[in-house]
Amino acid sequence: MRVIYCWEAGRLDVRDYRTNPYGALLKGGLESRGHRVTGAPYYQLRFRDLFANAGADVLHMNHLYHYYKHPWRLVSLLRMALLVLWVLLARILGMRIVWTLHNLYPHETRSRAIDKLARLLLCRTAGSTIVHCEKARAELKREFGRTHNVHVVPHGNYIDAYPPAISKEDARVALGLPLDTFVILYFGNVRAYKGIETLITAFGDADLPGAHLVIAGKSWPDSAGAELEVAREAGAEGGITTILKPPGGTFDGDEICELMSAADLVVLPFRQVLSSGSVMLALSYSNPVVCPRLGCLTELLEDCEGAVLYDAGSHEGLVEALRKGRSLDPSVASRAALDLALEANWSSVAEKMERAYEAA
Repeated sequence: MRVIYCWEAGRLDVRDYRTNPYGALLKGGLESRGHRVTGAPYYQLRFRDLFANAGADVLHMNHLYHYYKHPWRLVSLLRMALLVLWVLLARILGMRIVWTLHNLYPHETRSRAIDKLARLLLCRTAGSTIVHCEKARAELKREFGRTHNVHVVPHGNYIDAYPPAISKEDARVALGLPLDTFVILYFGNVRAYKGIETLITAFGDADLPGAHLVIAGKSWPDSAGAELEVAREAGAEGGITTILKPPGGTFDGDEICELMSAADLVVLPFRQVLSSGSVMLALSYSNPVVCPRLGCLTELLEDCEGAVLYDAGSHEGLVEALRKGRSLDPSVASRAALDLALEANWSSVAEKMERAYEAA
């Protein structure tokens, strides 16, 4: 099968750390099964991508927001019209439409009505729809009425995407972190829905002797600025280190390896989420995780000895989860985390995706 895979800037290179390697890893899994995968950007609609690949069997779409987003609603609607034409042209050219629902809606949006219109369009035109868990399947049905040809394809791991782990001592020396502490890491975009300010407060309230919180990520315009400023002022003496990239900045593979290798526990206190690559990244580095019971995370982590779950939105729940995470048996928790990541191998993911393509 020939597949056009719409992913970020269209680059499907696992060593291109400017993009999430999810698309490149899926490409590798599909190509190992004899399929041919060509990348196309989801940041813009390009009709030439369809004409240049007119013999493709599948157009696989992912995040939709970038196709139509614009500060002016009228322009967003015009871009929506172009999206409709683009999808219709793909069908005229004989392509099967496949769509993966990664998030129910964009994390930040200007018009929920337009967001819903775009998703309803794909629900009506896609031959197959992909979700990452049964919870997402239920949400797809509830919000958009899609029930036919919905395929559960778990999020794959990142074991082959980044350099292998190094020793904790070497990682902490490289990052300038104290060697004799229990390192709790937050890694990901620093955005309002990520719950960073909640984590900073909960870390202080948990009163964990010998613990050090590291907040590493890329800043966004909606970042929790006041709380991060408090974290910066606290500094090492307050048990908090911030490692932030400016908007548009990226962490390279070695930096991600150092952060994940330095950590004893990864905490991701989402306020809203359906699926999360950050969780899978932590597991891929054998790191136990603390997460809220939201979206696919409950289904993925509920029975894992390398995970502590708490009720979303509960400050006390997060405080207690941090304490439980601190008391996990390191060897048992790390082994359980890695085992869970190994189950999500890309050979298995590609096999499930292949079935979805065939059914579209």
